[in-house]
Amino acid sequence: MRYITLLLALVIVLAGVARPVAAQGVDIPKPMVSQEEVQKAMDGLVAYLYSIQNDRGEWEEVAVADDLLKGEHGAKKRLEYGGRTALVVLALLYAGEKPDDERLQKAIKFLAEVELKGTYAVGIRASVWSKMNDPKLRPLVKRDAEWLVEATTGTDRATKKEYISGAFAYSKPYPGYFDHSNTQYGVLGLRDADIRGLELPPQYWLAIQEHMIKQQQTNGGWGYGRDAKVSETYGNMTVGCLANLYITMDRLSKQHEAAFDGRVARGCGRVAVPEAVDKGLAWLDRNLPVDFGIKPKEEGDAQTYRGHGMNTYYLYGLERCGHASGRKTFGGLNWFQHGAKFLINAMGERGHLAGYYGNEVNSSWALLFLSKGQAPVLYNKLDYGKPDWNNDPMDIPNLSKFIGEELEMRINHQVISMEDPVEEWLDAPVLYISGHEALEFTDEQKAKLRLYTDSGGTVLAEACCSNANFIRGFQALASEVWPEWELQMLDRRHPVHSFQYEIRGRLPRIQHMNNGCRSFVFLAMEDMSCAWHQNQQMRYKAYFQFGLNLARYASDKQPLRSRLVYVPTVVEELTAQGKTIETPVDLAKITVADWSLPTSKRNTDIRAMRHLSETLKEAANVEMELVSIEDNKLDRIDEVQVIHLSGHGGFVVSDENIALLKAFVDRGGLIWADPQCGREAFSKSLDELIGKLFAGNRPRLVLQTDSLVTGKGLPRAGFDVAQVAYKQSLQMKENRPSLLEVQKDGRRVMVFSKYDLTCGMDGHNCANCMGPQRNDALKIAANIVISALPKGEAGAADDWEQ
Repeated sequence: MRYITLLLALVIVLAGVARPVAAQGVDIPKPMVSQEEVQKAMDGLVAYLYSIQNDRGEWEEVAVADDLLKGEHGAKKRLEYGGRTALVVLALLYAGEKPDDERLQKAIKFLAEVELKGTYAVGIRASVWSKMNDPKLRPLVKRDAEWLVEATTGTDRATKKEYISGAFAYSKPYPGYFDHSNTQYGVLGLRDADIRGLELPPQYWLAIQEHMIKQQQTNGGWGYGRDAKVSETYGNMTVGCLANLYITMDRLSKQHEAAFDGRVARGCGRVAVPEAVDKGLAWLDRNLPVDFGIKPKEEGDAQTYRGHGMNTYYLYGLERCGHASGRKTFGGLNWFQHGAKFLINAMGERGHLAGYYGNEVNSSWALLFLSKGQAPVLYNKLDYGKPDWNNDPMDIPNLSKFIGEELEMRINHQVISMEDPVEEWLDAPVLYISGHEALEFTDEQKAKLRLYTDSGGTVLAEACCSNANFIRGFQALASEVWPEWELQMLDRRHPVHSFQYEIRGRLPRIQHMNNGCRSFVFLAMEDMSCAWHQNQQMRYKAYFQFGLNLARYASDKQPLRSRLVYVPTVVEELTAQGKTIETPVDLAKITVADWSLPTSKRNTDIRAMRHLSETLKEAANVEMELVSIEDNKLDRIDEVQVIHLSGHGGFVVSDENIALLKAFVDRGGLIWADPQCGREAFSKSLDELIGKLFAGNRPRLVLQTDSLVTGKGLPRAGFDVAQVAYKQSLQMKENRPSLLEVQKDGRRVMVFSKYDLTCGMDGHNCANCMGPQRNDALKIAANIVISALPKGEAGAADDWEQ
């Protein structure tokens, strides 16, 4: 016996599995850091920040601000007074701490009463009031917004006229010089005040945008201050300035198109993204891998000043830039995973981040990065390489904000590319595709779409401005990518209309594809994105509710986890529970035939048998060779020990196949069956088949003491499945396996589940599926297969140490 610690990657094809990996779907790869590691780091940071809160209830160095004037750099520190407390409070709020916590109440009272004189402090405090989103705080938001407006307003020396600078210095009034660090906080404070109803005139956003464009360097990055040279490019200034451009694009977008009228918005798609944005993104693509130390400096910009090398301030801006752009990767790097790993390694066992800016500041930036960056992603927007993909840049960002407010949690949005591997698409339950014109996808891109839905994803295509070209183009595309099914009109009885909210308002005409298990493709034939983009929540509330309902439908109301979503393998799960896992040294082999009825060809739940193969190999050193039944012909089962029979609908088995099944059973074979999604039509047909195969031998319940349930006494150690976690549809009704068996001459010849196992083994989320969650379905199926191991292949029959 040997102790197994190495875990198999989910995308590896095991020996003996006949089909290629693409035909068996793909899975979300294991992240560089786990959700548990990130949460532990956040908990440590929260505890640390509270531990250094002073007796006055804040985090300032002195009790009286003017005392700072006595020390080194006193004037500068006086301007920053209050900023430390504001930053800590902001970080704690984003980490989920409640404003009514007694410890935070002291700090909030301090912030409300203290006079702040610097851009850093006022900008962050405005963000605190915005995050709390309490109407009673509106006067405080207004006070800070007015201060920031004055701070970006200068006076021309020659004409004596006021002008909007679009930049910030340490204090007000605007002195004629600036730096992009203060500017980042000033712009963010204005944005956060603006979203709470204090609408800033467009000329301020235009001035900020023009400033950012003017100050961008030829290499696409930004320096710290006025007329910075290329040799003084800062990574942390580049992400901050690029995030500022996304803010101005958002605030100015309403000027480029007319109000949405229910079908179209005149001017839709004409928003010109500043060239500076693409240049800034290109800078990040080149330099972020260098700054993380993944690539050598020679592969980034030739000369930089403080630009290469990562720190907490850089990460704070990187999260803002990543969220604003929706980009999951820069330079091929998953910025959140690399950033989280960097922070966790830097923290070590200390529970905080130390550094030049001060422990409380560094720890707050780290907490902001982790808490904001890890938020769930429900929609991936597909950049399919044509200008048409992003006619409404704020559609998914605004929808995500709406969903977050409704669910009382932060929801991120994300943009993914056709170049990204499909595995990377799966961290959001819905892939959103929008456009005006017909989609022109290559065969490779069509295959990616199919692989995405085959691997559990859901597609929402939307005809922006109700464009008929897009509708016809997508309908043609759908007939090629998913030829087994047809697009049908979505009616009011479909669960997506009521899965979270009962939608009563008018919705656009929507078509969908249903594979008998779930609706996995939706086509909105009338515009929704313009309403989302313009954030018309009151007039088109039903559109926003549909967006929320669809995301929850596609994820079966699973608990919303961080963007580090990953379902552990069965062995990983047991190991995490502290259970000893010993796998026999001797390899056992078994052949299983997969018979999908009524089609006789598996075109749904295609990952199920691969997941079972991996579980058997990893947990029991059993190699499962898979034989597919084609065209309902049982002519390849001579060497088969188990036939797996499953399907969604009713079926009829021919007399010829009845005879072959009887012969299969008589020579020692085991039939294992389950209704995919728990469909009643399949179960009825299965009952008729049992009557023909085993006349006089009726099914009986498999007892809780049976080896199929306990995992003990099988040819090889199995799993304890006495308690089973079910999907949403059965969660409150069942907690045990529901297995039945047929015996003949004292031997089990058939075992079947009342509920689904196949969809469960596949692992996709399904609102209509009645069956166990993935790992419990795999444990039950593994017990069934292990029970049928041929003599001489079983090896030691040790039990799991439970």
